[in-house]
Amino acid sequence: MEDKTAYSSSIHAHQFLRQKRFSMPECKLKYLILILLSVLASGCEVLANTVPTIPDVINQNKFEGANIQVAYAQYGKPAQLVKNADGGSVARWFYESQYSLTDTANTVSAGPSGGVMLTPTSSTKYYDKKCTLEIAFNAQNIVTDYKTIKNSPGSCNKWF
Repeated sequence: MEDKTAYSSSIHAHQFLRQKRFSMPECKLKYLILILLSVLASGCEVLANTVPTIPDVINQNKFEGANIQVAYAQYGKPAQLVKNADGGSVARWFYESQYSLTDTANTVSAGPSGGVMLTPTSSTKYYDKKCTLEIAFNAQNIVTDYKTIKNSPGSCNKWF
């Protein structure tokens, strides 16, 4: 009888280990998702510049290899033009705006005579949007690099 019990418990232990082994990738996936969500929640500026947006890719394909005059026609005169030692230049356009979001909620508390009292509360948060459009071009006025530098996703929507 003892042999049968020992055999049975070793089967259970083996099944337990197999279950744990198969759930490890599942566990790693959960940790990966948790890490990705925490990265998304923090560092909007990092994320805004890490992955190019669809308009960034479209404009990069439109301008790179073209004459800088095409960019001037679309965006106007740059706010800053810096000449490099190699004869090339970098043109920069700057955009900055502010917006606010107001959250409103009701706080429930005990009111007079056993009633309920609702107290409205609101808070307003102010945000800045900053975007730098940077286009590098060579001595022949051919665009060699197009990029946007944003402090948050959507900061460059003015140009798209």
